[in-house]
Amino acid sequence: MVPNPMLIGEIKKYLEKALPKINEEIEKDLLDREEEVLRKIKKMTLDPEAQERARLFLEILKDEKCKVDAETRKLIVFALYYLIKKQDLIPDWYPIVGYDDDVEVTNYIYRETVTEIEKYKECAGKK
Repeated sequence: MVPNPMLIGEIKKYLEKALPKINEEIEKDLLDREEEVLRKIKKMTLDPEAQERARLFLEILKDEKCKVDAETRKLIVFALYYLIKKQDLIPDWYPIVGYDDDVEVTNYIYRETVTEIEKYKECAGKK
């Protein structure tokens, strides 16, 4: 999927407000809601690559052996929490476009963290 510059701008604003609030408690809550996260990921059919990236994000958070830096971890928590948030930039119930913002957030966070993600994949033997 080609990045949508307007949506990216809104995502950056959203991220700027949300990132300082992300902490271990929010991460724990997110992991406790893993099934809900997986259901949302399954609905991101517009972009199978984004689905795989979101699944990888979840795997990274659960991995006890291979770690990413704290900033990357917070960004990943943001991306996955965004998927299950009731009110986001484009409500999921909108036909066709409802998951565009979820896909865009996932892909944007992936692009922002790709160096750390690649280190993780190497550690986890996923290259």
